[in-house]
Amino acid sequence: MKTCHISGFGISTAVHIGLALLLMPILFAAEKKPEEPPILPVELSMFEPKAPEPAPEPVPQVAPEPPPPPPPPPPKPKPKSKEKPKPEKKVEKPLPKPKPEKDLRKEQEERERSEAERREREEQQRQQEMREQQQREAAERQARHRAQQEAAARASAQTQNEVPVITNPRYRRPPRPPEYPRRALESGTEGTTILRANVSPSGSVIAVRVQKSSGNASLDSAAVKAVRGWSFVPATRGGQNIESIVQVPVNFRIN
Repeated sequence: MKTCHISGFGISTAVHIGLALLLMPILFAAEKKPEEPPILPVELSMFEPKAPEPAPEPVPQVAPEPPPPPPPPPPKPKPKSKEKPKPEKKVEKPLPKPKPEKDLRKEQEERERSEAERREREEQQRQQEMREQQQREAAERQARHRAQQEAAARASAQTQNEVPVITNPRYRRPPRPPEYPRRALESGTEGTTILRANVSPSGSVIAVRVQKSSGNASLDSAAVKAVRGWSFVPATRGGQNIESIVQVPVNFRIN
C-alpha cells in the first residue's frame, strides 16, 4: 500500500512540472516589450522668397463724346380761320300759268295722231317681215325641190351608166375548157382561178382580169386565155343590150 501512494505522488509532480514548462514561453512572450520605430534624420533648407511682380498700369479711359443736340422741331402752322359760308338766296320759281282749254285739246289730238301713226308703222313693218319670211320659205322650198330633182337625175344617169356585175352568167354556147399547163399537170398542181370579164352588148369578151389567183401563175394564164374565147348572153336594160361584167371561176382538176 505504501508503494502505491509514492507512485501516485510522483506522477502528479511530473504533470505539474510539464505544465510549468509549457507555460513558461507564453509568460516570457507577454513580458517582452515592443520594439520602438527607428528615428529618421530630417534636413532643413532655407529659400529666399521671390519679389512680387509689379502690377500693370491702368489704361486711361477716354470719355465718349456727347451726341449732338437734336434739331429744333419745325414751327406748327397756324390754323386758318374758316370762313363761314354765305347763305344762298333762295329764288322762288314762278308757278306755270295754266294752259287754256284749247291748247290742251290740241295737244291731246297730236298725241293721238302720233300714236296712230306709230301703230300704223309697226303694222306695216310686221307685214313686211311676214312677206319677207314667206319669200324666204318659198325660195328654200324651191331650192330643196331643185336639189331633189338634180339628185334624182344624177342617180338615174349613174344607174344608166353603171355597169352591172353578174356572178352567175349565161353562155351563148358551152364554154371551151382551158388547156391544162403541162408542167402543172406533171407536178399534179390543181387550183381555181376567179376571173372578171367585161362583156360587150354583143356578148363577146372585151377584157379579162384575175380577181383571185389559184396560186399558180401558169394556171391563171391558162384560165385568162380560155375565157377570152367564151361568149356570154349580154345584159339588158330597158329592152336594150348593155355592157356588163361577169365573174366566172375556172377550175383545174386532174381526173
